[in-house]
Amino acid sequence: MKKDVFQELSKPELIDAVTYFPSFSDHEEIKSKLDTKDFALINDKQLIFNALTGKERVIELISKYFDLNKYGDLTRLTRLDWATQLIERKKIIDLLEKKNNSYFTNRLQYSIFKLLLSPITSSNRFFLYSKAYNISDLSIGELHSISKAYQEYGFFESIDDAYKQVHHELNEDISQEVHDLISEPIDLGGALDTPNIVVASIDLSVNDKQLVKEFENFIKIKRENIGIKPVFPPIKGNDTGALIKHSVLQYLDIKIITTYISSDKTLTDSDFINFIFPTDNPDNYGALDKFRSSTKPHSENATTQEFINRLLSEENKIQNKL
Repeated sequence: MKKDVFQELSKPELIDAVTYFPSFSDHEEIKSKLDTKDFALINDKQLIFNALTGKERVIELISKYFDLNKYGDLTRLTRLDWATQLIERKKIIDLLEKKNNSYFTNRLQYSIFKLLLSPITSSNRFFLYSKAYNISDLSIGELHSISKAYQEYGFFESIDDAYKQVHHELNEDISQEVHDLISEPIDLGGALDTPNIVVASIDLSVNDKQLVKEFENFIKIKRENIGIKPVFPPIKGNDTGALIKHSVLQYLDIKIITTYISSDKTLTDSDFINFIFPTDNPDNYGALDKFRSSTKPHSENATTQEFINRLLSEENKIQNKL
């Protein structure tokens, strides 16, 4: 764990942190600042907190740490920034599924606490893990590998260790056969297809008009064979605007808190709205309908690897134009 997360906290803040995140009691940075009386107080506070209902505990934690003002001006985030935010949430959501394991519990509690203190994560860390690569030169396959490795190994303290894992992902995640296919007119073969992802080899010596026509046919045939319909719309210029408008990050963070404390069913839709869409904001008129029809589906889509990869590939295109 990084010590700087706790260095700026006052003693009362550290006491609250250990109350809500018990694994912190063994952290050296915290133990050095608290005495026996402090830990006795923490024990009393934990007894009171644990005696509350699941909903009461969730609301107490939200009231303590969740603040809409912490998100700042989200319009300034690039697609890479958005991908980083969503990857961070995806990591935590995945860890929540493993929280019965003590090792993952420590990582989980630290990750949630860090997110609550500062919900907007810098994308610089993502860039460090791919520092040997210029994003404008990366293929979609490489972008996928790097984001997957960052998601899985983002807790490494050493940049060298983390980079080794990324390098391993780049070498192992996509086989040489797939790399060869990606770099080679369009082949309708079924080899290497997965339920939602298919591979096509493309001969760049063929004229664009023929390639476009063949690719349209390829997509149609593949979807018929696999039996799926297009679910997610393509990334558009205003897609990140939709993430802001429908408060996707804020919803995901509230959902993470509720799942950590009790379950994601603890709060009603109205409860979510009270925290995410304050009634004193005129833009939040009709918040319940907006929440059910837009916020929830946008949030479910936003944490899929497919959506994150498309954000990265769009960033890739923008970089190439610079």
